[in-house]
Amino acid sequence: ELKRAEKINSIETELYSHCFEQLEQLNQIRKQAEEIQSNLSVAKVDLSKNTKESTKLKEVELNLRARIDSANKKEEQFEEKKQIAVKGRDFKAAAQIQASLKEIREERDSIQTELSSMSGSLQAIEASILKSLNDQNLLLVEQQNIETKMLKTQIEYFELLRKRLAYDLHRALRSSDFENAEILQLEINEI
Repeated sequence: ELKRAEKINSIETELYSHCFEQLEQLNQIRKQAEEIQSNLSVAKVDLSKNTKESTKLKEVELNLRARIDSANKKEEQFEEKKQIAVKGRDFKAAAQIQASLKEIREERDSIQTELSSMSGSLQAIEASILKSLNDQNLLLVEQQNIETKMLKTQIEYFELLRKRLAYDLHRALRSSDFENAEILQLEINEI
């Protein structure tokens, strides 16, 4: 009878220990899931911010390209006017036109420099957008893995709980505690 009691205590201790371990593991998994959710929220905010910035820069880029096209058209027009002035031997007008051409070219070069700089910023933002999307995908995969792990742990916990209740039911039936046995049977059926 003593060996039997020791065995029962050993089984009972082991079941409690396993249940406790499963609950601890479940809590850790929940914390990981919350952390991933938080990181996912941050990644979504970053993506939104970068997308807005990218849109603004694309609008600026279009504006700069339009200004360059306008400068190129002005340059062509002034070149034609200069050639007409030279052919008409109006060197004073040709010199004024040449000065205007110089200003147009300087403005165009300045705009092209600004456009090049802005294009680099746009590429960096687009790279950041791709990274944010990639990070989101990785976080979603990790979240799915955590959820799968959580479900597995919950199943293991309920299996251990069911075993524990079955063990308690068996003990209640052996000791003729039918009221407690009925309650335990109902709990087992709910799992």
